[in-house]
Amino acid sequence: MVSQRSDSAEEPVVTPPVSTGLAGQELDERRQSLVVALLVVASAVFATWGRIGPWADRVPGDVGDTRFNMAVLEHLHLWSRGRVGLFDGLFFWPLDDVILYSDNHLGSGWAYLLPRWMGVGISNSFAVWYFAGVLLSGLAAYAVARRWWFTPATSVVIAGVFLLAFPVTMQANHAQLVHRWYIPWALFEATRLGVALLTDRSLVLRRGRAVSGWLAVGLLCSPGVALLTGLLVLATVAATVGLLWLDNDRAHTAEFLSGRDPRAIGTRRLWDRWQAKGRPGCAWKGSLAWTGWSGWARVSGWASWLGVVGVAGWVALAYQSHASRLGLSRTSADALNYSPTPKSLVTAPVSDWWQWMGDDLAQINVHEHALLFGVVVSFLALWALPSSGFRGRLAHLHAVVAVAGVLLVVKVGRWSIFVLMAKVLPGLDSVRTPGRIALVLAFPVAIACGTGLRRIHIRFPAWTWLLALAVLFLELGSQQLPSSRSAGFVTDAGAYEAELRVAVDELEADAFLLLDVDGVPWFATDTEAMLAAYQTEVPTVNGYSGWLPYDPGALMTCADAETWLNNQPELAGIRVYVVGADCPVITPESS
Repeated sequence: MVSQRSDSAEEPVVTPPVSTGLAGQELDERRQSLVVALLVVASAVFATWGRIGPWADRVPGDVGDTRFNMAVLEHLHLWSRGRVGLFDGLFFWPLDDVILYSDNHLGSGWAYLLPRWMGVGISNSFAVWYFAGVLLSGLAAYAVARRWWFTPATSVVIAGVFLLAFPVTMQANHAQLVHRWYIPWALFEATRLGVALLTDRSLVLRRGRAVSGWLAVGLLCSPGVALLTGLLVLATVAATVGLLWLDNDRAHTAEFLSGRDPRAIGTRRLWDRWQAKGRPGCAWKGSLAWTGWSGWARVSGWASWLGVVGVAGWVALAYQSHASRLGLSRTSADALNYSPTPKSLVTAPVSDWWQWMGDDLAQINVHEHALLFGVVVSFLALWALPSSGFRGRLAHLHAVVAVAGVLLVVKVGRWSIFVLMAKVLPGLDSVRTPGRIALVLAFPVAIACGTGLRRIHIRFPAWTWLLALAVLFLELGSQQLPSSRSAGFVTDAGAYEAELRVAVDELEADAFLLLDVDGVPWFATDTEAMLAAYQTEVPTVNGYSGWLPYDPGALMTCADAETWLNNQPELAGIRVYVVGADCPVITPESS
């Protein structure tokens, strides 16, 4: 635990003694936390509930990525019931391993499978999955902030910024990115790994195990974001070692950065209290006597790590094998197209309140490029930098990590560090959108923002802190106005599911092809077909993913479909029912 000494002239950091004199302070902090929590919840409601409607009758996100993710999650549901192979989907038929063209959701699918196993429908289970990602991401940021000695109120603020910073809410259309709860833990353990490398080599293996475990979880949630998180992990380890090397009070700073005892904030405290009651008949006996809580925690920790890393390694090899077999690799031009520029640092959301900040930046893809986390957020993060003592060092560490992350992906002309690294580090060449590193940077920015807010709380009257809170959450919540274009396209889930139930007639066909409709985006047709395939368990030739193995273009008529089908050698001999007016079942002949 951190020793009882003064952190700085402005803020002491001590280990709280067990004393009834702190009761009033704890009550005050709880009241503050309640106020902040209400602000976070209100903003989160704007950010999420507004995307599914007052009665959860819509789905969050846009008509392309959202329905694609619904299909992948439903694929996991059918796989759990033994009806499909793990990577062999019911789209892009008859190609194999089509799930490996994009995210597989193995790390987050449990949040969808649980309601599906209980009989909940596809769209409502998807809403549960989405909200689970929001909730767990907020709880992870809160828990890590508490490990770094932030008060409950400030920790809630940090969680709110992590959930609602400008680049995060601008990615709300891409529902696959909502499960980010591994990021705070990965960066926290990376900091502890950096501390261990410089101060206690005996802990390096344990810290490295934790970092790799969380990155493995991330790889199973979203491989692209996990790879970007890995870059920030390397930056965090290097920054921690560097700052500690220059620190005159290295021992105490290292102790602070390593975080407080989890028993002070976690379930282990409840376990210890339960054990302290000395309930008869609950003592460990026989061959288990040597373990106790510590032994069981150690064994379960290693078992969990081996399981997660083993599965993630197997999946990574499957992705690599699939990419090598088909020659899948992003070009430098792909990555540069989705890389931020220096102008991205002042690009705000495309919303009624903030779009004026990006009016002259039309050449920038705002959703993928923006790196402005908020005007108030940025001010509070900068306000934290003059802080001294332990919290100042924490703010400096995360400021360095944030700057490093920006420098890694920002392009100048046709050059960027990320593109150079993608040619050397395995897997990075599969990342098309380096700008999504902002989803990871949201956490170090949130820590710096929380430190700045804490500094205001100490240096100024209480009303100043409350005013800063109100302005902060007004800024974060203002992106979620109903008229904001950043809310993305949503569709009536109930209506399109009803249509899908009658969209496919099996007609003794092996697969079906859904024709395009004039005025409807091509990807909407493909995602519609994918959902129809998983509802009827009839494969579809259509498909939509991060990679497109074939792109037929617009197939508007039966003749268009027949011409295209006959030019696909992999479809030879397969009976394809073309869903359209008076279209027959077509059996392409081998050429």
